[in-house]
Amino acid sequence: MSQLKQYLDYYQTRDKPGYAVLVTGAWGVGKTFQVKRALGKDKAVYVSLFGLATATEVYEAVFAAMFPEIGKAKGALEANRDTTIGGLPIFGVASQIFGMFIREQADVSRTLVFDDLERSPLKAADLLGIINRYVEHHSCRVVVVAHEGRLTKSLLQQREKVFGQVIRAFAETDAAYDAFARELAPNSKILKDYKSILIETFHESEVESLRILRHVMEDTLRLVSSLTPEQISNDRAMNELVSLLAALNMEKRAERLSRQDVQERPMAEFNLDMARRGNAKIEITPFVRAKNRYSKVDLTSSTISDSTITEILFDGVFSTTAIQSDLQRSAHFATRAELAPWRLFIDWQSQDDVVAMDAMNRLNDQFKKREVTKPGEMLHIFALQLMMAHYGLSNKTIDEVQRECILYVDDLKNTGRLEPSERSLNSRDEFSIRSGFEGHAYWLEDPFRPQFETIFAHLSNSRHAVMLNALPKGVPELLEIVRRDGQEFYDLLNHTNGGKATYANVPILASIDPLEFVTAWMESHPSNWYWVQQAIEERLKHPSKIKELEAPWVASIATVLEELADRSPPLRAMRIMRRIPQVDRTD
Repeated sequence: MSQLKQYLDYYQTRDKPGYAVLVTGAWGVGKTFQVKRALGKDKAVYVSLFGLATATEVYEAVFAAMFPEIGKAKGALEANRDTTIGGLPIFGVASQIFGMFIREQADVSRTLVFDDLERSPLKAADLLGIINRYVEHHSCRVVVVAHEGRLTKSLLQQREKVFGQVIRAFAETDAAYDAFARELAPNSKILKDYKSILIETFHESEVESLRILRHVMEDTLRLVSSLTPEQISNDRAMNELVSLLAALNMEKRAERLSRQDVQERPMAEFNLDMARRGNAKIEITPFVRAKNRYSKVDLTSSTISDSTITEILFDGVFSTTAIQSDLQRSAHFATRAELAPWRLFIDWQSQDDVVAMDAMNRLNDQFKKREVTKPGEMLHIFALQLMMAHYGLSNKTIDEVQRECILYVDDLKNTGRLEPSERSLNSRDEFSIRSGFEGHAYWLEDPFRPQFETIFAHLSNSRHAVMLNALPKGVPELLEIVRRDGQEFYDLLNHTNGGKATYANVPILASIDPLEFVTAWMESHPSNWYWVQQAIEERLKHPSKIKELEAPWVASIATVLEELADRSPPLRAMRIMRRIPQVDRTD
């Protein structure tokens, strides 16, 4: 039996105690829940002080809770506030009488519980005066529930005048867990299966808020429900996954970890260890502080990727595909041969020496043979090459690695194996692989971050050049579309609802011979001509790199059309002249 329960049982036996009891505790520990469970539903009345702006409102709320049937009469008066008898308003007169009446009434057979003391807008003296009226004047048993960290200085200084006993409530985790489980998923085994893990993690988190525990339980339900039966049957994998998410979830909800802290978790502890070895000024990061709190949870576990876990924690997104894929690629399911060398080596801290060395050697061999062509995977390899040079795991300097990485990109480009960038002049960073790939952040540290940025820029520019050089290959197909369907041509060149916009962000038109384009245009049905004209003009409406590169081409098109109109019969000439794109030829 808790101290709170024990004391409230005793307090319930007092007929005229002459003092109130103050129940305090940290935010979310379940103070109200524990008080209600200790006092029972029928032996107490509960009134929240939140939003009650005057003493009258408090007295009315207490009266309505103690005498609900009589309290309805007040509602009837308010419903007829405009009714008069002999010129006197019934509501005004009756309300004053009723107000005086309710102050003098109290049901002493039940304990009066005031909740949310710290959220009341009333002054401390007024609040304590109301509480004292029920204690001294009515001889009520009064229990007041408050968040200890939010009480005003004035309340704290005056509380001894009213409260004869102050009890601090602590989280009753086990009982609260069972209550939450019945509420969240009464027929589910999930919360029952992982109860011990979640409660132990909650205790180690040193977070007292049961509200946070409830959120974590709800997220655990969503997580496990996203997995396959085969994955759920792997107890070791599930225990690691559930405890990892629970710990990080508690840290995030307690506002002790940011999105960046979570994304950089693989490097945090290692960087701290290297700083200690070098006797450098040591900064204990929020992530390291979090990691030190948990004895049975590895917060650097790669069972689930950084991107997936940040989506869960910070965006509330539980992607079934991403979660299942991450877990399937983890060491719990994938064999060593199935995992890419960078994927094993980036997690070297949890690998034995043989596995880590083998991964490093395979990674070096891939780098030497230029085997990897996927940009995100290449960047992981480049970052790890820089890390190895920095920590003496290779005989190269950081600058030498930078030059070799740039040469790697050039070799792929020169042999036609470098993937082009997306078709865009405006987004050259490839945001999707800017900070990581396949859910894992690149291993980057300040000593070699500038070199990585140089490599990244070179890769981005090279892929962009490959994209631009490949544009002419799409010209024949585009000319066929001009001949066949003007609306489709419009959708390919401009952003529209539902359109492909394949060439909306690249200067594809500048790659087409003006005479060939006009020939294809004039060969199409006249109903297409309008859409071709509109497609061209739409691209030139706003200042942009596209306009800068294509405006001279459009001017050439206009000239070719004018010359063609001069040689055409009158009706066709008039049709052609009406479809010449409007462009400022002085640009």
